[in-house]
This record gives sequence, structure tokens and C-alpha cells, in this order.
Amino acid sequence: MSRVKKLIRNRSGNMAIMTAGAIMTLLAASGMAIEYKSMSDLQNELQSQADSAVLRASVSGLKKKRQLKKVARENIPDGIKTKFEWPEDHITIIATQKYEPKFGKILGSKKRRIRAMATAPLSTGQTIDITLVLD
Repeated sequence: MSRVKKLIRNRSGNMAIMTAGAIMTLLAASGMAIEYKSMSDLQNELQSQADSAVLRASVSGLKKKRQLKKVARENIPDGIKTKFEWPEDHITIIATQKYEPKFGKILGSKKRRIRAMATAPLSTGQTIDITLVLD
């Protein structure tokens, strides 16, 4: 008799308990993998938006912090908390968004903050001439 038939005919109940435990473990692991992927996607999107905003502000040619903030915020959607820092001749944007887990709630996971930071030098307004000489 094959092993599968023996397992099917087994009436001791041990196999059912082990199967139920294995299924629950696999479901929890799958849920956490989906959760991690969602958080990773959100972090990548947030990083892209922060990069775009800081680059737009840095090449705008503006010098006042208020104007730079306004230009940068035009690239960041509502609902994303932003913080600006001004180290020397650079602009830094720290974008933060809350992530509420979907599967993690079942396991007791709480809201998490996803953060992205982007820095770029402020434009000096000077242009650089590049000459290409071909022989």
C-alpha cells in the first residue's frame, strides 16, 4: 500500500493536527511576505517622490527657503508629512508616511512609519560650458 493511502486511512488524528499547524504557519508566513512587499513598494514610491521634489527645488534657481519649500511640495502628494533641512548649500527633504498593516493586524502588528530622505545641492546659477573636440 502506498504512503498516501496509509496517511488517508490513518484515523489517529495526529496527521490532522500537524496539517492544521503547518497550514497556519504557511498562511502567517505568506501574509507577512505580502505585508513586507507592500511596505517596500510604499517606501520605493516615497523615495521617488522625495527625490523628484528635492531635484526640482534644487534646480529651480530660487534662494529663499519659503520658495524652495513651495516648489518641493508641489511634487509631493497630500498625506505625506515632509520636513526640510538646510545643511550648508544643500536642501534635504525627509518624507514620512504611515503604513497600516493589513495581515499584520491579525498577528498584533501596529502602524509603522515609512521614511525616505533625499538631498541635493542648491543651484548656484552658474552654467558650465562643455566643449567636445573631435579630430
